Amino acid sequence: DMVRSGYQIPTRSIGSGVDRSQRDINIARSMRNAGVHPDTAGAAILAGSDKAQERGDRYIEQLIIAVWGDL
Repeated sequence: DMVRSGYQIPTRSIGSGVDRSQRDINIARSMRNAGVHPDTAGAAILAGSDKAQERGDRYIEQLIIAVWGDL
C-alpha cells in the first residue's frame, strides 16, 4: 500500500480534496518505474481509479501516453 509506505496523496491547492489526476499520474509513474507493462498499468488504474472509471478508455490512453510516451 503506497500510503503506508509514506506516499502523500496529492490535494488540490484550493483545498477541495484529492487531485485525482495527479494521483493517477503518480501511480502510473510508479508502475512504469517498477517495470509494469503499460497495458497492465492501464487496466489496474481503470480498476482502481474512480476518475478513470468515470472518463473511460480515452482517459487511460492519455495517461499512459503522458507517462510512457507515444507507444
